[in-house]
Amino acid sequence: MKKYLISWQIKRKQAVKHLPVITTIEGADHVCLLVVVDSSAKVEWLKQISLQFIRLNPKFRLIVFVKGKKIEIPELVSNLIVVRPNDFNFFGFLRADILKKLESKCDLLLNLDRSGNIFLHYLTTLIPAGFLIRTTGNNESGLADFYDLTLNTPNMDDANILVKELAGYLRSLNGIENA
Repeated sequence: MKKYLISWQIKRKQAVKHLPVITTIEGADHVCLLVVVDSSAKVEWLKQISLQFIRLNPKFRLIVFVKGKKIEIPELVSNLIVVRPNDFNFFGFLRADILKKLESKCDLLLNLDRSGNIFLHYLTTLIPAGFLIRTTGNNESGLADFYDLTLNTPNMDDANILVKELAGYLRSLNGIENA
């Protein structure tokens, strides 16, 4: 029931169009990164991704959706928001304290979940962002029509390559030569 109601909320948000404003990771005032963590190996990957993003833009917000009760997320960045399935009520609404943390605008939102996690799509609709990017995988949910750019990123396991590819795409879209 909860997933059905969240799906309904996402579809309502899809009807609201926004004017995309393309920026680079380095040039953005605020970058928001959404990730799903479901294992301790994914926590290690998250540490690597965070280090790569800090090098490009130290002012980024990390939002982690945790799909396991025993998984602990270390304080990797000062602006860390951890969301768990039990933070959503029966009707699919997020707890008010977490909702308040998500309200601040970001210039660039990157959803790095390739599984099509419905909770991350929903979190994406709650964050005011200038440009929305998602990465794709095998399990497409069909609820992702509100993203401005969808990238097929086969090198998700290597954080260094992934961040370089994302940064390169955004520089190209802004007409900046890649170094």
